[in-house]
Amino acid sequence: MGMPITPRISAVVPTRNRPDHAVLCAGSILSNTGDVFELLIVDQSDDEATERALAVYAGDRRFRYIRSSSRGLSAARNVGVEQSTAPIIAFTDDDCRVSTDWLQQITTLFEQEPEAALVFGKVSIPDELKGRGFAAEFEPGQRAYYHELPAVHVAWGLGANLR
Repeated sequence: MGMPITPRISAVVPTRNRPDHAVLCAGSILSNTGDVFELLIVDQSDDEATERALAVYAGDRRFRYIRSSSRGLSAARNVGVEQSTAPIIAFTDDDCRVSTDWLQQITTLFEQEPEAALVFGKVSIPDELKGRGFAAEFEPGQRAYYHELPAVHVAWGLGANLR
């Protein structure tokens, strides 16, 4: 067995009491090309259902399950940041599904723009899910903000695609 590979990017996904969503989200992230990334699922669930559901990925060396007694999205993201071993951290939500090149796109962006500190990406709702509950879409209106902030009425982005 060779030396462990240090991941270039960590994907952090908070979840709580939604095992079906967590499994599908994890599957979409683990379908990303390459193997120089890690997926950290931070589980704040009230029972073990999510842990049992995610056990299907336990043999994948890119997958890390983290049980957390903290509560709240920001607290879970902070746990993921603390546990991450990569220089780039990408966040998405457990009810999101990512493309198979999501992590490569993020890594490439930071390689091409090393001065970037925070990036929000597009978030789309599939047509079959529109109007079936709370969900938000986001399309960046401006490519970049350097030494300025967006106007108060302008959306910066969504945590569903934050890196």
